[in-house]
Amino acid sequence: MSSSFYVYILYSLKNKSFYINFSSDLENRSIQHNKGLSDATKDSKPLKLI
Repeated sequence: MSSSFYVYILYSLKNKSFYINFSSDLENRSIQHNKGLSDATKDSKPLKLI
C-alpha cells in the first residue's frame, strides 16, 4: 500500500512571500501553519493556500 503526498504552496499575505513543502495531510498541515505551529512560517501569518 502506498501513501499519497501533496505538494503545496502557501502565500504569505504579510510579507508577500511563498513557502513550498509537502504533506500527507494537507488540511491539517494548513491549519498548523495558520496557527503558528510551524517554525518556518509562524512569522508570516496569515497564509493562503494556493
